[in-house]
Amino acid sequence: MREIDKIDTRIIPYLQKIGYHIWSRCYAPTRRYTMMTSNIAESINVALKSARTLPITAMMVGLRSLVQKWAWKNINEANGTFTQVTIDAKTMLRENFVWAIKFHVFPVNTILYQVVVEDNRNFQVNQIEKTCECKRFQQNEIPCAHAIAVFAKT
Repeated sequence: MREIDKIDTRIIPYLQKIGYHIWSRCYAPTRRYTMMTSNIAESINVALKSARTLPITAMMVGLRSLVQKWAWKNINEANGTFTQVTIDAKTMLRENFVWAIKFHVFPVNTILYQVVVEDNRNFQVNQIEKTCECKRFQQNEIPCAHAIAVFAKT
């Protein structure tokens, strides 16, 4: 936030006014491995721009053909080698595991665990709700380093 304040002092009050859920990733309602997806209706509208002038039956044939091509392409990509999302998730897990080795885990009860990192900061991990106080576990739906430390040591 200090870096933002150096750019323009009006930015921080504006961001606070519009709400964290608008601009902050940890409060965003969507979660999918740091990957943004677009609305399927927008994609179809763009693809069918030229078909709008055709008779309805011809337009429906074009729509069916378009969806069929998309489905074929997606099935082939999914059955192929790792997609970029999978590679990103695998990289995140590997990095989180390396960090998790350094942490100390203390059980609070059978569900909650306290994770103490090297600089004596504490994070609480809930195994049932799949949450961590760092909010990365909830946001990415990939276990953060704190959650991996709990999983590895319980």
